[in-house]
Amino acid sequence: MRSVDELIHGGLKLVDPKRFDLRGELICGKNVNLDINVIIKGRVELGDNVTIEPNCIIEDSVIGSDVHIKENTSISGAKIHSSCRIGPFARLRPGSFIGEGSHIGNFVEIKNCTMGRECKINHHTFLGDATLGDHVIFGAGCIICNYNGSGFEHTHVGSHAFIGSAVQLISPLSV
Repeated sequence: MRSVDELIHGGLKLVDPKRFDLRGELICGKNVNLDINVIIKGRVELGDNVTIEPNCIIEDSVIGSDVHIKENTSISGAKIHSSCRIGPFARLRPGSFIGEGSHIGNFVEIKNCTMGRECKINHHTFLGDATLGDHVIFGAGCIICNYNGSGFEHTHVGSHAFIGSAVQLISPLSV
């Protein structure tokens, strides 16, 4: 396990090394910038040109190159492909896979969801137990209602689908 000093010597840029918390193993590429109060837990891999803004928690996740994570975002057990924008105030729970070039807006929660390329999930949205194709857009305030009272159901949204604002999709469902 590399120490913070070794990571900095290897090119990691920390706004304030005293306000960075490493509670596991961090593997990072070139030109990685971490702002204050970033917490790394478990094993985290960051690609090249990753920026993580203040007050983020990243746990047991893989983040590709050219990803920008905005402030107050929590990511656990997720894989984020390259060229994505996440947050602010987003929550990615275990089993989340975010496809290349996707955008996750503010106050979005994602659980056990696989997304294709260039999806846009706008603010105040919950996606759970779902598969999304490429170029899917969810408007503000959408919810996938994935719990049926005794278990979780799955929703599939095909490529190029547009889900308008304030829509509730009740699983199981294919769009």
